[in-house]
Amino acid sequence: MKIADIKLPTRRAFVTGKTGKREVPFGIDCQAALSSYINHPNFDKSSPNNPFWQGVDGSALQDSSLGTISQLLKRASGVDFGWHDLRHTCATEMAAQGVDPFFLKSFLGHSDISTTQKYINLNPEMISEIHSRVSPLSGLISRTGLSIKKRGRPPKNR
Repeated sequence: MKIADIKLPTRRAFVTGKTGKREVPFGIDCQAALSSYINHPNFDKSSPNNPFWQGVDGSALQDSSLGTISQLLKRASGVDFGWHDLRHTCATEMAAQGVDPFFLKSFLGHSDISTTQKYINLNPEMISEIHSRVSPLSGLISRTGLSIKKRGRPPKNR
């Protein structure tokens, strides 16, 4: 990824993956963090073609450096994770908020919805909560004043 691929004012990044280059939005908090990173005194922004993820000498961060950072974060936090786990977590959290799976497919850059389904790890409680929040039948009785009447034979009078 190059510096030119990050558009701070519009909060967009252009990432290249298996399905080609795509535009990915990011939020205000991410914008602030990236802005702070870019404005660090060691960040070499002399050319838009410079790598975005840089070492202290301005060279592109290598996979081994990312592995070292990952290990440091694991030790400091006590949480065992990989970089790709963050992608899964993001997809699961967005799905839990009711984000459309086809939006997630596009957002993640998947060519097939079945790949997106593998990313989403919803537990039964999440599924129930989402259902009660977005089901068109939720609250129907209280909103309309309808009542459910038992059908069938009336009880026998004794």
